[in-house]
Amino acid sequence: MKVRELLQIELWSKITSRKICIGIGIVIVGLFSWCEVEKYWLTPGERDAGWTALAQIEELEKLQIDTSDKSIDLDWVPKYDAAQRRARSAVSIAELRAWTVRDRQFAVMLSRYLWSIEDFRIADLLGNSLSDGAGKISPEQVTNAKRFKQKERSEQFQLFGYWRSEAHKFLD
Repeated sequence: MKVRELLQIELWSKITSRKICIGIGIVIVGLFSWCEVEKYWLTPGERDAGWTALAQIEELEKLQIDTSDKSIDLDWVPKYDAAQRRARSAVSIAELRAWTVRDRQFAVMLSRYLWSIEDFRIADLLGNSLSDGAGKISPEQVTNAKRFKQKERSEQFQLFGYWRSEAHKFLD
């Protein structure tokens, strides 16, 4: 075969170019669609697990808020511990059911919400134990400490409200 005959063979045609462009277009549209689904879609399994976990966390928060200003009785501790175990297991189930990026974001939000409630309880118990054994403190320091504790509690409750509203926004 001579060079002239080789040059006349058509290796690349308009039809081949169109097929390649259509294939690339389908791949691009598919990737874009997949990214959008990952970013904005909350799967039904995660939605159900999220509602369950959110209900358990809100129950735990209610127990914490109801007793934060009062002295803790002996019946409260087992109730709180049981509610805490239920909330932790519900959050771990929600984390396991996460598929998409949005699912994972919601699971992390639930974990943060639960952590903030648990952290508030630990700080509250620590603060109560420190204030009980304080020894000789001037009345001015006592009033400052009470004022600081009230401000800290109000800010913590605002934070709980923020987590709760964000979680409900995710699920709605």
